[in-house]
Amino acid sequence: MTAADIATLEAALLAEAVLPASSASDGQSATGQSLDALRDLINQAAGKLALTGTNAQGGKRSAWGALRPAMVIPPGAP
Repeated sequence: MTAADIATLEAALLAEAVLPASSASDGQSATGQSLDALRDLINQAAGKLALTGTNAQGGKRSAWGALRPAMVIPPGAP
C-alpha cells in the first residue's frame, strides 16, 4: 500500500459522501458502501503504510515503535 493508494481511497470516500446512501429507479435499486466502512479501510491502509518503509538509519521500520510505553506497578505498591 502506498501513499498514492491512500489518496485514491480518500478520493473515493469524498465521492461516496456526496452520493445518496441508496436509490431506486424503475424497479432497480442501488446501495453504496457505508462511509464508516470506507473510513475504516483508509485507517487500516494508513496503519499498514506507517509500518512499512525505512527508519532513520535506512533499516526496516519496526512495529515496536508503534507501541505505547507502559509503567509497571508491582502488586502491593502504594
